[in-house]
Amino acid sequence: MADSYEELEAFFDEPARAEIRRHFNSKCVLCKAIVSAQDGHYVPLLSERYTYYICKKSLYTSVFKPYTASNGLFACQRCAHEWLMYTQDQVPLVVLMPCKPLMLYALHVFSLANDDASRSQTLDSIFEDLEKDTTSTPERRSAAPFLHCYQLHPVTGPNDTRDTVCNPTLLIHPSPLRQLSHDDHGWPDTYGSNITRYYVVEHDAEPGSMHAPSRSVPRLGQCRDGATTLWRIPGRSPGLFFGYADTNVILDPGDCELYGVFERLRAHMKHFRGLSADYRPKNQLTSWNVIVQRMEDTGEPPSKTCKDAYGVMLLNDPRSRVY
Repeated sequence: MADSYEELEAFFDEPARAEIRRHFNSKCVLCKAIVSAQDGHYVPLLSERYTYYICKKSLYTSVFKPYTASNGLFACQRCAHEWLMYTQDQVPLVVLMPCKPLMLYALHVFSLANDDASRSQTLDSIFEDLEKDTTSTPERRSAAPFLHCYQLHPVTGPNDTRDTVCNPTLLIHPSPLRQLSHDDHGWPDTYGSNITRYYVVEHDAEPGSMHAPSRSVPRLGQCRDGATTLWRIPGRSPGLFFGYADTNVILDPGDCELYGVFERLRAHMKHFRGLSADYRPKNQLTSWNVIVQRMEDTGEPPSKTCKDAYGVMLLNDPRSRVY
């Protein structure tokens, strides 16, 4: 874990920062405010060996390119420092994780797995396959509208009484939105008996989206209109988002239902895939040090500050749970 915001701010080089900023159209990933280059903040999803270890061991993703733009989010200072960045000194308000409909779909896919190839799928490969075929089954048709959508989960729950936490509100600037609905409790078996309404903050204006006024999203609970807010963030690894959420411990679940789905999927991918004893993942780098060395060999070294921070795993890290 980085010691400070300064370490995280130094993670990407200038070409990567410019590419991240272009990808997000100079808008904050969360609040959608326009942010200048000098005021922008760059949030890495994979920034340390602990996250790499979790993602590799649990087969969340097979893509490990920490210093490239595809590993970064663009944010304003408040969203970066208060809502997203995790350091030794500061616990963020939330983590972004794949939305509930996508996690439920992944659980469905794993329930049908019957060999090492299907049991060893990463989240990335599951959703890439869904994107190639969005209509052949009811489950695919239900999940496909939520591709690339992510959901906020509070890191601490309602028992956190710190004055700086309580229940702050995220104000989203006027942005393209899309309204969706999903039966989170077992569609199609429940025949639509328990529908959740979602508002998706789109990455760009897309056919079917509407340009909506500003929207307030509380850290805990639903919005005033009763809908759940999602963010569509294409071009990023859902497995890394999941690994980031897993690494940055949720100390006190503030959304028990979402956390329950997250824990079911996490437990399955870590412990219950049913892989054969001799299974070994293909084409995976063996260590974080190998990644750092390869980046140096290709002329893309990390900053010295970051490299030093990742040299040693923090054995006393509170996230070092037993798996």
